[in-house]
Amino acid sequence: MNMKKPPQELIDAFLKWYESNPHSKNEDYYRETITRNHLSGLSKSDFIDFFYKFAYEGGQVQSGGYRTSGKFRQTIESNYEQFRPFILNPFDTNFGEAKWLAGTKNFKYFGIGLATIYLNRVDKKRFAILNNKAADSLALFAVILPTDIEYDLGVVSTLFTTHPHLSIVLGCVPPAIAYKHSSNLSCAIS
Repeated sequence: MNMKKPPQELIDAFLKWYESNPHSKNEDYYRETITRNHLSGLSKSDFIDFFYKFAYEGGQVQSGGYRTSGKFRQTIESNYEQFRPFILNPFDTNFGEAKWLAGTKNFKYFGIGLATIYLNRVDKKRFAILNNKAADSLALFAVILPTDIEYDLGVVSTLFTTHPHLSIVLGCVPPAIAYKHSSNLSCAIS
């Protein structure tokens, strides 16, 4: 991947903008609830309700979740026995994000955007959000994500496992900052 390093003034302007943006208040919204202990302890109906609400709210990151959250709920209800262990898998020590993301195809309405928001909520220092806003942001720095990213495990794996890539995109800032802001940069610039 060829990337252009943005000017520091752009990074500084973005970080200043982000402090006043409503998304900054939601960064740790799920800190107490998206944990192995909490999710494992939920009853079936509470588990389904939790992920319906998560989708409806776009993980507190993206808008429009209300449009498909009902259909996602139906997917969870009809695939509950497969979905529950799948969604808890990111807490495992031998978790493989590229393979997991490929597995999202088994759960209709749990696309790359919502899935990576979930991963970011599991560990914001490890997982970037790869929704349309992040793709727009990366494009500003000559990084073009394929439109079929769900099927391009090489790109997904590179983005997730090579921390410096997203750090470079956001001006050589620490990976935790790059990952938590990847979805918001295009909003600040546009």
